[in-house]
Amino acid sequence: LDVIAADTAGPGLLAYRREYAGEVVFVVMNTANHSILVNQLKVDAEPGRVLEPVFAEGFDARVTTDAAGHLNMQLPPRAIVILRLLDEVVAVDDAQAPPVMIDPMETGIMHAKDFEISGKAGAAARQLQLLINGNLDEPIDVVADAKGAWRAIVPVRNLGASTNYAQIYAPRTGTLSDRVSYQTHVQEAELTLTVDDPADDGRGPRGDYIGPQHSESGSQREIESAHVRIAGHNLELTLTMAEVTDVWVPPNGFDNVTITTFVDLPDVDGERRLPLLYARMPADLDWDLGHFASGWSSYTFTTAGATTQQEGEKLGVSPKVSADKANRTIRFLYEGSKLGVADWSNASIYVTTWDAAGEGGYRDITPEPGKWYFSGGNADDPRVMDDIMIRIGDSE
Repeated sequence: LDVIAADTAGPGLLAYRREYAGEVVFVVMNTANHSILVNQLKVDAEPGRVLEPVFAEGFDARVTTDAAGHLNMQLPPRAIVILRLLDEVVAVDDAQAPPVMIDPMETGIMHAKDFEISGKAGAAARQLQLLINGNLDEPIDVVADAKGAWRAIVPVRNLGASTNYAQIYAPRTGTLSDRVSYQTHVQEAELTLTVDDPADDGRGPRGDYIGPQHSESGSQREIESAHVRIAGHNLELTLTMAEVTDVWVPPNGFDNVTITTFVDLPDVDGERRLPLLYARMPADLDWDLGHFASGWSSYTFTTAGATTQQEGEKLGVSPKVSADKANRTIRFLYEGSKLGVADWSNASIYVTTWDAAGEGGYRDITPEPGKWYFSGGNADDPRVMDDIMIRIGDSE
């Protein structure tokens, strides 16, 4: 197995070569929720060599190497294709299109606002597109002048700190510039919302649950408030808890609680049942995106395949997690572009607390108190010690 391309900025291109018994295949996948360009992928083949899919999801065309023997194609979101080299070779135009270029950028700058970049393109490539992090679904139109010079504004919107890259694409000639990396750090939110939770209500739906009885179990499942900040595609959720502990040295900075969050996006058909919690979304809501977080684990999942007894399809993307023991806060930064969420406005966020065993599964509930179990209920009662609802439409 030889990895020949991997996007390090986040979900995107992953490609590798496999060889067995003289047969070679190339596995090319798009792990992002947006379309991408596969550009100049080195497959060690002569110009005009034809490759056919032997397996594919979201892609079904034969492809041909270019005049340099490289592979170029467009992959839809979450597409995967396994390509096999054929003996067939077709004629290709060996005339190379003029390159598109981005002028060198000053390094070491942390951009907090929009900034300008410039470059040059061939005279035939007047209509250009600025691509951010390879996202072909949200191009920014750029027009070059008669001499091929162009300028473009790089938008800086997303809350938090991130490393990104920009490219210029000429659709007419199919040429793509090299990547130019840059860093952003947006601290000012476009929308904010704080929701307080009643004190000392972390006792289950009926108010009669009892937490595990071991010595380190306290009020870690009690939510006091939730604070949301949104800018661009990103949403920051900060929970203030009655207690945050790290006695078992969890890498995420908190223990004795699992936080399972469900997001209901407007105009999207979702799921009412909350997997493994024996509960349902409150009111008339249905969830579309789930997030499980403990001191040792953090992952997101969708409704695909979700049932009462199992979570849905995992996305392979986790929000950034941090905890502040002194201030009793746990913070999650959800990057919408990686989660397939372009707009958080009018979304509803339902946050629940419980606890998980060392193996990762939710702790059981029994009628009688126990050292490592919850009590005050039956095995099929909701595994929700405390909860809070945040409706983004109420933001200021």
